[in-house]
Amino acid sequence: MRRTGTAAFLMAAVLLCGRAARAEGEFRFIVDLDHQVIQAGSFNLRPMLRTEERFRDQGLVYLKLFAGLRSDVLPWLTLQTYYAHKDKVSKDHEIWHMAVLDLIVHVEVGPLTIADRHGNELHIRPGLSSSFYRYRNNLDLHFDPGLTWLRLWVADEIRMDADQARLNMNDAKAGIDLLAGKGLRVRLFYDLESSRRSKPDWQVTHVFQFRLILRL
Repeated sequence: MRRTGTAAFLMAAVLLCGRAARAEGEFRFIVDLDHQVIQAGSFNLRPMLRTEERFRDQGLVYLKLFAGLRSDVLPWLTLQTYYAHKDKVSKDHEIWHMAVLDLIVHVEVGPLTIADRHGNELHIRPGLSSSFYRYRNNLDLHFDPGLTWLRLWVADEIRMDADQARLNMNDAKAGIDLLAGKGLRVRLFYDLESSRRSKPDWQVTHVFQFRLILRL
């Protein structure tokens, strides 16, 4: 409850107090694929691949490729580690490399699934002394309304960077999952993203995301 209240207060402050804050629109297309290769009780091991593309008025502005492993090591704990290649397709054309370890704690309470992801990311830009560590915490709630083809969910994520001693981003999200068949899920959601990394003021982006999730 405290986390939810804090997130609501932060978003209100971002939207109402930042005189210089700018709002932009963005569409994201994501494909998320994993394949189970080991299963032993509640433990499994799943190689994963993911691509993410972001579009604004000027076209493609961001491309990210992921490759790594996921594992349900306990009934309530999932680990994933992966490498990501991040290409900011802009006039500066920045290339970043990322090494990531996520710990995801989850529990089911009736029709409600609660998951808390603790993300640890090392961001490296080749040829520059601009590497930094980022901590991400994402809390999401998934609700099963009793339909075989539909799930509802809301989430909030904060991000803090070691090279800038402050909260640099907050994402408030809401969406639906459409279960289109065995192992296939279509996720549609809206993301109110507020960021101030390397900027004096908050920048607000309205994001609409389309994600294909395939479990083999």
